Amino acid sequence: MVSQPMELGALADVILRIARSIEPHRFGLDPLTDTESAVLQWVDRHPGTSPSATAAATALHKSNVSVALKSLEAHGLVERTRDPQDARLVRVSTTTQARQNIDHLYREWSACLTEALGGDLADVGETLATLTRIEKGLRPAN
Repeated sequence: MVSQPMELGALADVILRIARSIEPHRFGLDPLTDTESAVLQWVDRHPGTSPSATAAATALHKSNVSVALKSLEAHGLVERTRDPQDARLVRVSTTTQARQNIDHLYREWSACLTEALGGDLADVGETLATLTRIEKGLRPAN
């Protein structure tokens, strides 16, 4: 029997290997940097967010978020608008193209993982809950 710390280390290793196997570029999408990916994920889940809120939530430096947003904007994946109540503030949202890419990626991931599991999806909900709990525990407190 493997000790729990070793099992957790093995779990992290498996997560990394799985992540490499399902990278978005393998499904026809342009590769993003880790920073761009984190920013895009946050903005997609929080439409109308601000660059400052994005930086705080992703634990990235504001300058790195700014560079990532410029790149994502150049790729047509995010758009910036002025806040209607305060024109000094900028709000960021994903574009239709980004939403289509994300939907495509989720369909591809679903098919890939369903095949990898041989169609047996019985434990997926429990696994998702556990991995989500880990992800939340690793996220910096804001």
